[in-house]
Amino acid sequence: MKKTLLLVVFLFAALSLFAEQSPSGREIMQMTEDAQHSDSSATDMNMILIDSNGRTSIRRLQTLIIDEDGLSRSLTVFKAPASVENTRFLTIENRGRGDDQWIYLPTIRKMRRIASGEKSGSFMGSDFSYSDMESRDIDEYTHTLLREEPVGNQLCWVVESVPLHGTDPGDYSRLVSYVSRDIHVPVRVEYYEDGSSQPAKIMESSDFREISGIWTPFKITMTTVQSGHRTVMEMNQIKMNIPINPGYFTTNFLQTGRLR
Repeated sequence: MKKTLLLVVFLFAALSLFAEQSPSGREIMQMTEDAQHSDSSATDMNMILIDSNGRTSIRRLQTLIIDEDGLSRSLTVFKAPASVENTRFLTIENRGRGDDQWIYLPTIRKMRRIASGEKSGSFMGSDFSYSDMESRDIDEYTHTLLREEPVGNQLCWVVESVPLHGTDPGDYSRLVSYVSRDIHVPVRVEYYEDGSSQPAKIMESSDFREISGIWTPFKITMTTVQSGHRTVMEMNQIKMNIPINPGYFTTNFLQTGRLR
């Protein structure tokens, strides 16, 4: 009887210690944000579109990002093929409201703003939506640590994130992120829509390399579960914390392709 009591006490003590050592869902997502933060980045990459039959098309693009006062701005310029060359996409994060987004289409020589009702639409035929291209404020979600689970060779915290104020147009009812305990970067994210127990999309990150002290995936795959269509982002080169002219992040540059 004494041995049984001692075993029960030991198990409760061990469980209490585990609970004390496990960070909260909110703390995990903050660690993720901190681990991925840089003041600026410049990326050259290939976007590979793969349909359910395995047919592929490849696009090359470059992305610039800067962070000032905790708000990010990003510019994406398509370089090839000729059918999308010089298409430019600008996102500006705002405090307390959604991001502003514009796209310039060289075929019609016009820039247009992406309306909130359009944000669930496909970004340039990919499996990423305009909403996926936005920044996400971790304080706009409640984060719950569900469990720990291995993904490949990474032991991960599994965190469910639910929007605090309901679902905005183009957004998801919840996200489930598998965050590496070692490098504090998501290796898998599941995107759920209202009323569904199965993810609408799954994003998987791999080939992590340390760039200027920041663990960065050199391959990101977004899969639309129902159709089986995939978009693979393969990084050719990434530079972090480099000087970038803020003039790139303006509607003037978006429309003209020239700095003032």
